[in-house]
Amino acid sequence: MIDAKTLRLITQNGLQAFAQGRILDGIAALKSLLPYCTNEAVISADAESLEKNYHYMLSFLRGGGDDEKRNEVQTKIQRSGISLIEQTGRKIRLHLNDDRYSEAFNRLQSTYSEPMSVLFEKWDSLLTPEERSDIQDDLFDLLWTSGFWTPQDLAFWYGFITEQHDMVQQHLTGALFLSIWEHYDGEKMQLLCLIAESECRRTHITAVAYLLLLRLRHKEVTALMPTLPECCLSRKKRLVADTCYEMLLMLLSEKDMKQELEEAERLSQELFSSKDSLNASNIKAIVTLKARYMRNRLQRGLDPNLAKAPLLHSCEYLRRIAHWFLPFDKNHPLFQSIMIDEKGNEKQKLSTLVDFILDCDVDKLAMLYLVANDKDFSKAALQLDKQELPDLENAAVPEYSLRFVIQDLFRFFVHSPLSSQLINPFREKLTLFDFPELAHLIPANESIACCELLLELEQPRQAIAVLNSVIEREGASASILLLKGQALLKTNQIADAISCTRSAELLEPENTDVLGFLAQCYGLQSRHEEVLEYLQKLAELMPEDKRVQKLIPLTMNKVGRKEEALKHLFKLDYESTENDDDYNEILSHIADTALSLGKLDIAERYTEKVLERQNGKDAEALLRAGHIKLLQGDWKSSLDNYEQFVNLYCKQHNEDISSALSQWNKNREMLIEKGIKESDLLLVRDIIIADSDNSTQQTQS
Repeated sequence: MIDAKTLRLITQNGLQAFAQGRILDGIAALKSLLPYCTNEAVISADAESLEKNYHYMLSFLRGGGDDEKRNEVQTKIQRSGISLIEQTGRKIRLHLNDDRYSEAFNRLQSTYSEPMSVLFEKWDSLLTPEERSDIQDDLFDLLWTSGFWTPQDLAFWYGFITEQHDMVQQHLTGALFLSIWEHYDGEKMQLLCLIAESECRRTHITAVAYLLLLRLRHKEVTALMPTLPECCLSRKKRLVADTCYEMLLMLLSEKDMKQELEEAERLSQELFSSKDSLNASNIKAIVTLKARYMRNRLQRGLDPNLAKAPLLHSCEYLRRIAHWFLPFDKNHPLFQSIMIDEKGNEKQKLSTLVDFILDCDVDKLAMLYLVANDKDFSKAALQLDKQELPDLENAAVPEYSLRFVIQDLFRFFVHSPLSSQLINPFREKLTLFDFPELAHLIPANESIACCELLLELEQPRQAIAVLNSVIEREGASASILLLKGQALLKTNQIADAISCTRSAELLEPENTDVLGFLAQCYGLQSRHEEVLEYLQKLAELMPEDKRVQKLIPLTMNKVGRKEEALKHLFKLDYESTENDDDYNEILSHIADTALSLGKLDIAERYTEKVLERQNGKDAEALLRAGHIKLLQGDWKSSLDNYEQFVNLYCKQHNEDISSALSQWNKNREMLIEKGIKESDLLLVRDIIIADSDNSTQQTQS
């Protein structure tokens, strides 16, 4: 018997072959599966007919025949081949019965004599809310695991779904989406297109998102899919652009969450390494870190609750696949016990909070399930209803949005019981930009926003491809060229990045972002004259920007204009206050520049100021002080400073003396240039080593 992995591989290869017009290869793949599809005479007969018809077509053309409709016939054969290989793969899969899809299908077959007729009969009967909920879940499974449709099946399901309540419509639309995700079916795709035209906003945006993601899933057969409805193709509605953006935003949310966890782990190890470290100050540091990340997420539109998503695994209610697509509804029987008090009245405070909370449907379902079934959660909910809450009743309730749809889908593909069995669209190196028929629907400004996210996600090559397409389609702007330059830089194409950004400068000569980026690029090439030129342009446009003002003298130093640099630094010192965050940095730059000019008195005075402000705990300043004293001929003071530098540097960086000596050695040429003999430097080096060895021995004893 064929195994599941081989089945998927052959099916995928066959689908690609039919979709690409390699029909004989597709037929070969189909025929290789037929021996495992037993007792399916209809499929075998259809496969045989398909092969015969195609060979008749080839023979006709080979004999000199000319058929104007051959492309139409060819497309029809491709669609039939795709349908047949999907049908065959599904039949074999059900026989293997080694996944959730097969389990759901076989459970329905064993529970009901005729699942479809029995379930629809039950649905039309008088049911309690609990019974109706159970039948709805079974209808979800019925639609999810249904076979390949005829036009009559399409018409039936369209009539049934559209006559249901909005919440039921959306739930069954999720089943339809999942069914197509498992096995492509053109008739089901057509129904999803019809549902996307729904007047119910919630159903509409959900169906459109499904249609777009199915493009990513079945990319091989995109050209053979039904035409997308007008609601998808409108630039005004921005649904294509927003779907692409929200998917990238979810990936960035995931990256942000991982960064927080890593930083929290590092901070915890640093703060709580000893027994007495559990104090208010350290706990506050952790809380501050979490607050910073949460504030950033809310400001940027990132998913604020993604860190809680792994808890979904512990929610028993979500073991049923149907519940992952269930729209949140407080009236659902599952939640009535906690939303209604003993007198039959709705718990107003809890209800208001649930309405207002910025959670996607799956998160809300899981939260209320835990409240309903976990004693600790139930107690917490009871206390919540008794507490005074902020005035949320008059606050704007968040509108159900595409963002929630994408968050729900991300959780499904990453955390549901099907996560290991399905292709995950969030893990594919593919976006909606890769489909020309969709890319042109995304305006330039939206494309830029998506490309900014791609760069944050370290996907610069994709960003370049998108930007090239936008430039070809809508022309270049300074913002597009700048972003392309940034993407090129991330791929180490520095020269191309400069060339691209120089074009942006021609369009907007006073764009400070453009000028700043060019300064950065030239810096990477060590072209310091150009760097200085752009920094001076920036200084004229942004005279209050202290960061630029600091970089100018540093760059002047690199091009040998040290006297000019020192004057600039003195000006910065005059304009600064001792409370400025960067004041120590300015003092250090003055000291370094003065030292390089041989102005030891100035260098010494400013180094002492730094050490005084830092209580002697500045390794760089201690090293500089040692150099100054050495140049002044004061060996004892110099070596004292060097010893303090070594001890502090090794402690701060958790390194041994060799690392400290490497830092000391960086100034070797400067010291020789200013008159220190190389032989004397060797003596100083050995004294430093000897002092360090003595200090180590004393500590050990």
